[in-house]
Amino acid sequence: MSKIKIIESLGAKELSCMKGRALFQSLEYYDALIRSRSMSLRSGWKPYFFCVEDGGKTTAVLPVFERTQSSDEFIYDQCFVENFERRTKQKYYPKASLCMPFVPIEGSKIITDQDAYLNKEHIQIMEEWSKAQGHSSFHIALPSHTEYDLLDFMGYISSDQSLGYWHNRNYVDFESFLLSLRSKYRAQIKKERLHIRFKGYQHFFLRGGEIQGRHIDMFFDLFEATHHRKGWKMSQLQREFFHLLAQSRAKDMLLIFLTQKNQTVAASCCFFHDDLLCGRFWGSTHDLDYVHFEVMYYLPIAYAIEHRVSKMEIGFMKVHKLIRGFESKSVRSYHRSLIPEVPLHYPEALSESFGDKQIFLSI
Repeated sequence: MSKIKIIESLGAKELSCMKGRALFQSLEYYDALIRSRSMSLRSGWKPYFFCVEDGGKTTAVLPVFERTQSSDEFIYDQCFVENFERRTKQKYYPKASLCMPFVPIEGSKIITDQDAYLNKEHIQIMEEWSKAQGHSSFHIALPSHTEYDLLDFMGYISSDQSLGYWHNRNYVDFESFLLSLRSKYRAQIKKERLHIRFKGYQHFFLRGGEIQGRHIDMFFDLFEATHHRKGWKMSQLQREFFHLLAQSRAKDMLLIFLTQKNQTVAASCCFFHDDLLCGRFWGSTHDLDYVHFEVMYYLPIAYAIEHRVSKMEIGFMKVHKLIRGFESKSVRSYHRSLIPEVPLHYPEALSESFGDKQIFLSI
């Protein structure tokens, strides 16, 4: 009969089964997050690893996080806070979340050798633990579609979003990809890429052992400068996180640089999660026309075609991504109050419609 043990230290032998797994479920990923202090109490994260044991051996791990804020977990629950605190006279935080930190990856959050999904026992154990910790609520970010029926049956409420994916349909080159698009979208992309060539931009890719510490610094300097220039809230991911990940999982990192007259003007950092290419972070020296699209969309797609990568995920869907060849996929996150007399109420989602696509943007 299986049992569950809750582990707080990454050094515990029970977590050795996570080593070498798909990037965002790997021991190396969490080690880089914690050692770089990207994931810390100060940044609103306290990790707990629920280890499912059978015959004295860890067969699965569920990463659950105590949160004192809601950023970087892709659970858009800010609308719950005011109503919860008004009705209970208690603070909404801390809460608990089952998620993949810093990445909006859909699918079951169970880390295991086999295809596995949440079951009622898993959820009840995590809920009971969370209640004992004094959490206001329990949340599950972007679970597998296979888990939706169970979560609906158990009384969780859901919020809808839409992720953007590009699919490699055996394209032989970028031009063959363009031919699959509507003519107006194809013309727009050609216009943007022609501008890039006219300005004399050149590019290069780095992956695995090609990535050196100076390349990480070049990327991060641009990433940080762009956040400051645009007034964006800076990511909690620290420079050291990227250095540590390059040391332990460089094969799962792809750096893309754009240069002009031998000067680096823009860069992006993408990750591989098994056969999924994930577009994530970018930066540039200045606000340059179409450079964002080039380093975040077109060059990663070109790389994926050349290296036969099956698909790319680019975060939550927006209209400008649809125009550039990405397709929307409806996904959900799930939420539950741990105080039965004060259930969580989710307001109607905002929606944008275009063509035959519907995108839901959570408030």
